Amino acid sequence: MKALSVAGWNPIPVIMMQPEVLKTYYKILGPTEIYEWSDHLPDPAIFTERAEAAIASCHSLEDLKALQVGGVRVGGHAISSTRRRQRIGSIDFRSREIRELLVTYLANSMAAAQAASAVIAATSPKLVLAVDTVYTPKGEIFDTALAAGIPFIRWFPGHKNNTLMLKRYTIANRDSDLNSLSEPSWQLVKNMAWNASYSQEVEDELFGSYSAGDWYGETATQFERPVVDAACVRSALGIDNSKKLAVVFAHIAWDASFGRGRDLFNDYEEWLVETVRVACANTQVQWLIKIHPAHVGKSEIDFETVEPSEVRILRERIGVLPSHVKLIPADVKVSTYSIFPLMDWGLTVRGTAGLEAARLGIPVLTCGTGRYDGRGFTIDSETREEYLAKVARVHEIPPLSAEQTELANRYAFALFRLRPLPLSTVTLEYNKKYGVDAFYSGVHIRNRTLRDWIEAKDLNAFADWATWSDAEDFLLPPARAAGRIRGSPKQYNANALGAARRWLDFTIKISRRPQGA
Repeated sequence: MKALSVAGWNPIPVIMMQPEVLKTYYKILGPTEIYEWSDHLPDPAIFTERAEAAIASCHSLEDLKALQVGGVRVGGHAISSTRRRQRIGSIDFRSREIRELLVTYLANSMAAAQAASAVIAATSPKLVLAVDTVYTPKGEIFDTALAAGIPFIRWFPGHKNNTLMLKRYTIANRDSDLNSLSEPSWQLVKNMAWNASYSQEVEDELFGSYSAGDWYGETATQFERPVVDAACVRSALGIDNSKKLAVVFAHIAWDASFGRGRDLFNDYEEWLVETVRVACANTQVQWLIKIHPAHVGKSEIDFETVEPSEVRILRERIGVLPSHVKLIPADVKVSTYSIFPLMDWGLTVRGTAGLEAARLGIPVLTCGTGRYDGRGFTIDSETREEYLAKVARVHEIPPLSAEQTELANRYAFALFRLRPLPLSTVTLEYNKKYGVDAFYSGVHIRNRTLRDWIEAKDLNAFADWATWSDAEDFLLPPARAAGRIRGSPKQYNANALGAARRWLDFTIKISRRPQGA
């Protein structure tokens, strides 16, 4: 808000929780208006009958997922909320209990859609910003803004402390993952002059983040998980030295399962079960089923200590795993980084681990779109049958070529080195000492004077991109390569506009003064 205010915008906060506390902070910025979500949110109970009728008219979960109201994907949001709140991966649409839950969450989504429409109408924004695009109520705000032709910027903590990921959405890229590259961003990095030093930058970035326990710290994915050598990994995980190794990187079945692209299976749970079923029959390789390490942090945040749903469902649907298939628990005290050098193949729907593996020349089988598939360095499939056939014969898939490995490193370079906005104005740190409370303990404001705010490099970079560019990705210019991009400087500057613009004169911005955000 401060960055946009300095740039001439009129930021209007919409408070969804702790209004008395947050108003204290927001008033410091002197907004012309402050809105409270509760003032516009109708009682969800008035939508119950409508929700019941909608559920009754749906013959399948796919029918419900397709349900929209005024451009808002209320059916999809209801499914996503049901999975998240109940911590279940697959939804049995025939279950009476599940249908009752779906009615509740669908009514909530319908109420949120009406509130979002009211807030948008009252504020007439030129830009909407929020931390989430999936769950109620921010998912409904997201859809309402895009349906009205209003761009939406999502921010979220990056892969390490003191960074933010930023992505601009329109209806055209609504299902793109936050941690993906737009086509212009990909073409920029794909065509830039390249040498081995860039791959080394990626390696240094990942090693530094993992070894510090800093990798995606907002869910404590690598807290107290040391980087160790191959011998330690083999011993700790019981890896068979006589066979090559395939690793299945399980997704959290109930988390962020909607609006991230097209999936070949109905959900992450079905993908995992069917993948492991085929793995059990393929004795040519050693298989590791790695449960997502973020389960630990998310359980603490939610005050839940239940067994990860993926472990339970594999036990119920597969039973006792054969000796060549091993389950790696979420809390294993070995860094994920330490496993990559031992791998020969990786399997994921769209997880970050797939990109991390591909940059090392490891072939990765994907089972969904929206992240880094289709860029020339992954093994993609069009149908679930095609995918499962590849799993059955994964031992026949050769390592990536040098050209494919370079493409993966280019993508990783853009995602981990150019996409994150480094923060200098504030700290955003997840210290292992504080666990999941680190978010609240690790935020400090560094700027103290008006000059600090006006000259803040991080705020200026963000505000320039938000104000002057229509680029999908916030993207820092690859400084060392800027003079060696193929194509004219004018073409490069146009492609990199989102982050390469320099700070413009403050008075010019004020005279332009955009409307509300």
